[in-house]
Amino acid sequence: MSIEYSVMNYSYVHDHHQYLACIGPFVLFAAGLLMVLERPGGGTRAGRARASGARASGARASGAALPAVLAAAILVPLGVRAWKETAYYKNMDTFFRHNLELNPDAWPATINLGVARMEAGDFAQAEPL
Repeated sequence: MSIEYSVMNYSYVHDHHQYLACIGPFVLFAAGLLMVLERPGGGTRAGRARASGARASGARASGAALPAVLAAAILVPLGVRAWKETAYYKNMDTFFRHNLELNPDAWPATINLGVARMEAGDFAQAEPL
């Protein structure tokens, strides 16, 4: 069974709704990673020190390196992708042109692009739209 979301028939730019659904899996992944890294006898020096009852000198510095590297490996590519994506939201003209590149049959984007061109005073480009 699927839920009808008619806007998706005309526009592929509503994918931002999926981010809300991603929160649960991301939290589970982060919690699982933390459990692996902090488990007694494994992962970090702090975890091994807790398991042996000893105090880990320098455990914070070296134990934090792996999670920081993993976080950077995940967050840097996502940040670069998000930064590139922001170019499509520069203005309404760019936004609707990108939408029409992805889905040339998106009549709402065509109408809105025409309105954006009219508001900019470019009636020559707005008329064919």
